[in-house]
Amino acid sequence: QGVARDAGGDALANTAIGVQFQLHQGTAVGTVVYSETHSPTTNDLGLFSLEVGNGTPGTGTFAAIDWSAGPYFLEVGLDPTGGSSYVSVGTQQLLSVPYALHAKTADMADDGDWVLSGDTVHSNGRRVGIGTSTPSQDLDVEGTFQLKDGTQADKRILTSDGDGNASWQDFSAESLLGVGNVPPTGLSCLGIAGSLGIGPYPQAMTVLGDYAYVVDRTTDDLKVIDISDLSNPMLTGSLGLGPEPTSVAVSGGYAYVVDLGSDDLKVIDVSIPSNPVLIGSPSIGPGSWSISVSGDHLYVVDIDLDALVVIDISDPASPVSVGSLGIGSNATSIAVSGMYAYVVDSGSDDLKVIDISNPASPVLSGSLAIGTAPWKLAVSGNYAYVVDYESIDLKVIDISDPASPAFSGSLSIGTTTWDLFVSGNYAYVVDSNSDDLRVIDISDPASPVLSGSLLIGPDPRTVAVSGNHAYVADAGSADLKVIELFCPSAQQQLAYDPVTGTLVAMEGWQVSADTLHNGAKRVGIGTASPDTTLHVAGKLKYQDGTQADKRILTSDADGNASWQELSAAGLLGAGNVPPAFSDDLSCLGIAGSVGVGPIPTSMTVSGSYAYVVDLVSGDLKVIDISSPASPVISGSLGIGTLPTSVAVSGNYAYVVAQIPGDLKVIDISSPASPVLSGSLGVGSSPASVAVSGNYAYV
Repeated sequence: QGVARDAGGDALANTAIGVQFQLHQGTAVGTVVYSETHSPTTNDLGLFSLEVGNGTPGTGTFAAIDWSAGPYFLEVGLDPTGGSSYVSVGTQQLLSVPYALHAKTADMADDGDWVLSGDTVHSNGRRVGIGTSTPSQDLDVEGTFQLKDGTQADKRILTSDGDGNASWQDFSAESLLGVGNVPPTGLSCLGIAGSLGIGPYPQAMTVLGDYAYVVDRTTDDLKVIDISDLSNPMLTGSLGLGPEPTSVAVSGGYAYVVDLGSDDLKVIDVSIPSNPVLIGSPSIGPGSWSISVSGDHLYVVDIDLDALVVIDISDPASPVSVGSLGIGSNATSIAVSGMYAYVVDSGSDDLKVIDISNPASPVLSGSLAIGTAPWKLAVSGNYAYVVDYESIDLKVIDISDPASPAFSGSLSIGTTTWDLFVSGNYAYVVDSNSDDLRVIDISDPASPVLSGSLLIGPDPRTVAVSGNHAYVADAGSADLKVIELFCPSAQQQLAYDPVTGTLVAMEGWQVSADTLHNGAKRVGIGTASPDTTLHVAGKLKYQDGTQADKRILTSDADGNASWQELSAAGLLGAGNVPPAFSDDLSCLGIAGSVGVGPIPTSMTVSGSYAYVVDLVSGDLKVIDISSPASPVISGSLGIGTLPTSVAVSGNYAYVVAQIPGDLKVIDISSPASPVLSGSLGVGSSPASVAVSGNYAYV
């Protein structure tokens, strides 16, 4: 704030004036590092007010001034006519309030042991606490954490290399125990376990759980195949799609299919495998060729648009295109892992690595020329695997640095390789010229090795692997083949030797279907020296459907254990408890009541709740009986016409109703809000239901 005066010393009242501030560094006549101008109008007393830093900049920027590099001097210039012919009226050194500069960074400072160098802050011997002010380790995180380094994906585990560098890896024996610490596998059992006729031109396939999903370019449909019985796969359901389906992906109860003939994405509800239902088919592009699903997004490569298209499928019934990126003239295959999409292109003859951390704006991170006709691509961990028509080989590419992918190794494989799948330490390739499935050991990425092969048919087109089995769809034999890969008998037990600090493979344990067995061994959980057949040193959790709060573990005559309510009979056995009364029924009487409906047909009690179904109201009522004198209805759920019976096990109630003739499974974990979990048709007039273990009997 100041008063403007003329040459005679009189105040310039109500006058437009010009003011200039100049900041000199070092001395009063030092370098001007910043200047600005103002054009205020004085009041009746010639008074004006200004704020340094809010004028019109002339030299430098106010925000860029390093106040710690002083001293600084402020020179004020004045033009009483309001122009820009400023005359200096004085220069004054700027002095900070004591410790002001220190206070600016005090909240980030320690005691001087932390050193800032470039983009690194470090201190030897200090601890870092996140979520705690008293870290007990070098890095102590109390809360959740997120690590995104490009290797992240659903259901991976964090592992380290020899230098302690952490990365996300698929859950496997080697990711847990390290390369070389897992018993060797053998391919002597490689052979066809079962087959099913499916159609003349299977183009693409994916396997999830107990089902294989195949699209066929001749029958133009999606087939859902039950593979739970490996020796006898069965067609469960199918759905007509449109001309020339080229790719299929399955996620969250939905199948996603693209085809060249209808230029759209078909979204199919496969939650009921026997009855796949089309729920949407938005147009996405004229040349959709290959797709991959990751989370809430679907990634499509289009050979006509020469683009990668990103589609939001968070609402499967209404997919929305959210982003795209031009990628090349003939992209043939796509895979997604973590925050990156990987595309091979036989037009530009390269592998492209695309950053999809922002799905709305995919960005090319890096690329690598790989050959004249790359066809199929798979990604696992830090490596991409590509098969090439022209060079007739499998290429292994290190993608640990997305900006700079690099060759690791290669292997000649065959002249007409149609498809590729990677699982664990093996790559699986089908070739329609040699008519075989080839199993390639990729445990050493620099030197892949052919482990074995199997003749499977005249024109194998697509392959998928799940567990110990491969699934191959063959156009020549028009069938799906189930192939056993590794011998179950070769599985071994791993034991830790505390003397040598090594893991040792031990013979003796056998695997048969879902059973691990050995008649002469002991099992120790929490102990390395079990002294009984089963020795648990620690806590036990046993869930067989009979568990509930405050129950005891009892056995039947065959030694089968189950949880029972605590009672004298449960402790001492039926027949070993004195009678509750001696012909004295004087206490017999009604303790309490609550209305439940005009015709209750069935009831069961579990814990503090009674469960009643009523023939007329057609519902299940959950009644709180913790106070016998005042039972209260906690919740209810409409279940159908003429419900006849109810049973309860664990957190579920099981109800049968004559119409529509089904068994309903109801989640009662929240008694106030029972929720229907599922249902199953059981016949026209089910009368009663009982539950034991994992089975319901109607």
